[in-house]
Amino acid sequence: MNGRLVRTLVNTTMDAGYKRVLWDGKNNDRQAVSAGVYISVMRAGSFTDSRKMVMLK
Repeated sequence: MNGRLVRTLVNTTMDAGYKRVLWDGKNNDRQAVSAGVYISVMRAGSFTDSRKMVMLK
């Protein structure tokens, strides 16, 4: 894994509650990404969570 930023989906303050963010499989330049394993990271205050995602084509 290279550890490079692929795309920032949300970068704003939000109220507490259930949220859903969808990723369209494109990078910050709006180009389709390659098939592979990607890591999603969510940060909220002192909380951080990460999940693996698999992009299949």
